[in-house]
Amino acid sequence: MPISTEGKKCEISMEFNVYGNYSVDYWINTWKVEDGLLISTIEDSSVPYMQKGELIVDAIMKLTQDELIVLMEETSDYRPEIEHHLKLNGEDPNLLCSIVERNLALYHRRTKK
Repeated sequence: MPISTEGKKCEISMEFNVYGNYSVDYWINTWKVEDGLLISTIEDSSVPYMQKGELIVDAIMKLTQDELIVLMEETSDYRPEIEHHLKLNGEDPNLLCSIVERNLALYHRRTKK
């Protein structure tokens, strides 16, 4: 199967602090690969620093059918980091997107002013 050069990306991020408390964030992006770069456009997000329409441009270090390694872009908010993604074989990406979409809808309902 060939590697896709564009698509939809749904993400769930869980972070823990030193006290064992956690936070969960959700993103939906559209993305494309162009000239060795992974270019993502934010479609929806549960974090205030990532707004709809924002672009994220990461340099692709490795891209295979099952693995993606990128050097995250440098901005004034954070230093560049290497991000390593692995494909979860046997998992349905549409299921992940439905979880993200459902939780973003709940997030927007809770934070509506």
